[in-house]
Amino acid sequence: MFEALPDLTLIRILLGFVVATGLLAGALGPWWDRAWFWLAILILLIITLAMRRWGAGYYELVENAATGARAERQADPSGARARFAAARNSWEPIGMTVVGVGGLAIILWLMIFKPF
Repeated sequence: MFEALPDLTLIRILLGFVVATGLLAGALGPWWDRAWFWLAILILLIITLAMRRWGAGYYELVENAATGARAERQADPSGARARFAAARNSWEPIGMTVVGVGGLAIILWLMIFKPF
């Protein structure tokens, strides 16, 4: 069933499900007026925007480098491979991991301890 959906569509559906169930839990529970609840939603929004910006930029960079390497492999194979390797080894995956895992850890901490 899920093989027919593109990867990003599935991710967006799951993100929408997470947001919808979180808002439902906030409405049904006593958390709607709590600051930690709104802070968790804000952090999730920041994570989403950062992943969209950095992730799209990273994959565009790698795609452009791969396309260039494929076009130049006959003329200058070592230079094309070096540019592709430099694009793959950029800092964006590490930054996306830190933002994603760190942000989700903060959200989990807020949900468990409900500090304010």
